[in-house]
Amino acid sequence: MLQRFAGKRPEMELLIGLLSDTEELCVWVEERDVLQELVDKALACETHLTELVNYASSQKDKDLGRVREKLTIALKAVEVTGVYGHQGNCNLELALARNLWRDKVNRLLEGSEKPTIQQVQQHLKEGCSLSISSEDYYIDKLIELKDTSLFLGRESYIVTLLCIYGDGG
Repeated sequence: MLQRFAGKRPEMELLIGLLSDTEELCVWVEERDVLQELVDKALACETHLTELVNYASSQKDKDLGRVREKLTIALKAVEVTGVYGHQGNCNLELALARNLWRDKVNRLLEGSEKPTIQQVQQHLKEGCSLSISSEDYYIDKLIELKDTSLFLGRESYIVTLLCIYGDGG
């Protein structure tokens, strides 16, 4: 998703390399100062982006609104910055994917229809592939729902057997 910006924006590492090269070359002080300012601001933006992504990744409760707000700010900052930082963008994409997963699970759990065991298992598999913590509110709810469904499935199976074969008494 964020890779669409990569081709239009200079790589952060490239700018840092260029800045260090200017120390060995004779360049105008003014150009070097502008480049230094650009790198400093891009690094500051990357630091804030990391903080926002870390905040979003650390949230394990039900409240998605605050996380969504932070990720929206981060996404806008990436668009405005004008510099592409590969690792920061990868981390932001992962945080966005995790938030989207939480949103889908929330809709599944809050929906009017009871989720099927297959839906629950599919969402658990997706959560695992996104490395969502086992302490996450939505992982916990899915596991709880899965365990309850499996328990009720066994109970139903036993009741059916008792009805067919009698209670042995």
